[in-house]
Amino acid sequence: MGKNWNYRYTKYVWLCAAILFLINYFRTDRQSNLLFFSLFILMGIVSIYDTKKNND
Repeated sequence: MGKNWNYRYTKYVWLCAAILFLINYFRTDRQSNLLFFSLFILMGIVSIYDTKKNND
């Protein structure tokens, strides 16, 4: 569980989230889509913060 653990799995989480986002984008209504989009952005901010923190 070193520094590489976070970075390695973040890529897979991003990939899954992108696929889920695309599926939801074409399938669901506007309101749940907005909720999912905000979660997607939040996860992105967290992963960028984690990567920067690990690099220092």
